[in-house]
Amino acid sequence: MLLSSTDHDKKKEEEQLKKLISHPLGGLIIEPTKSALENRNLDLFISLMNQNIPFLMINDRYTELNCPCLKQDEDEGGFIAAQHLIQLGHRRIAGLFKTDDLQGVHRLKGFIRAHSMYNIQLNPDLIISYDKDFKVLESARSLFQKKEERPSAIVCYNDELAIKLLDVINQTGLKVPEEVSLLSFDDSYLARVTQVKLTSLKYSKVEMGRAAAEMLINKIENREMQWDKEILFKPELIVRNSTQRNKEPLFV
Repeated sequence: MLLSSTDHDKKKEEEQLKKLISHPLGGLIIEPTKSALENRNLDLFISLMNQNIPFLMINDRYTELNCPCLKQDEDEGGFIAAQHLIQLGHRRIAGLFKTDDLQGVHRLKGFIRAHSMYNIQLNPDLIISYDKDFKVLESARSLFQKKEERPSAIVCYNDELAIKLLDVINQTGLKVPEEVSLLSFDDSYLARVTQVKLTSLKYSKVEMGRAAAEMLINKIENREMQWDKEILFKPELIVRNSTQRNKEPLFV
């Protein structure tokens, strides 16, 4: 078994793919790098296909490829996140989404869909799209400059960002969840290490990894199976004390 990391870098994805292809491979499980952007390494994926090396993708797949894909239902996750806050009486909900990968794009899509379903007008100024090079925390800080315009709740792309945003919110003198509710994705250990425990969307990462390995092994061993397919894993909302009912009538 060989493991490699791209560190979310297209050039490193190219380097790692070339290195792996140089070995006698039975198959590959791949998480695409910045999947919402151009697939600069299409030639290497075509090389895998030409060599009859089976591969599948997890978390999403490049749109021009038809390989199997096992991923979380990110659209539904974004919907559940916004719906939870809407049902708590929040109407000015900010969203911070990393959109250089399709996971973030679909989370944002679900977030927007929830507002539409509940007939709540979405303020575009409350949506911040970013990539790893974007100073997202500085933009988030600007959300709190005017009391009458600040959000009463925020959805973060992941727990890591939410932890950093907690510090920003504290620096403004606001309290979570009394004045700002905070919700994130991944339900990692980070969601439980701070004084304010994060409400977060939990995903079936272990189950997805196991299913991906079983699918690839079955393909390598020529067992009968449907190969070109997409498998969705449903998220689960884990409610903790970073979200609460909105008490400010200004934002209702």
